[in-house]
Amino acid sequence: MSDEERSPIGPILDALDVSVDLGPHDRITDVVVCARVLNLTDGSEAIGLYHNDLGWIMQRGLVAAAEHVLSRAETEPRNGDE
Repeated sequence: MSDEERSPIGPILDALDVSVDLGPHDRITDVVVCARVLNLTDGSEAIGLYHNDLGWIMQRGLVAAAEHVLSRAETEPRNGDE
C-alpha cells in the first residue's frame, strides 16, 4: 500500500489497554506484535506482524513461544477452577 504510514506502536497499545507485568529487574529486549488491522475505507481486514528489527528466525521463535504459552494457558486450570 502506497498510503501506509508508520506509527509508533506504544500509543496504540496504550489505547487498547495492553500492559505487561514486569519485575524491577525485568527488561523487554525483543517484541513481536500480532495485530488485526481494519481498513476503515473499504472494510478489509489483515493480520500484521510488527517487530523491533528482528531476523526471521527470532520472529518465528517468539511467535512459536507465544503459541506454546497460549496452548498451556488453555489447558491449565485457573485458580478456583480446580
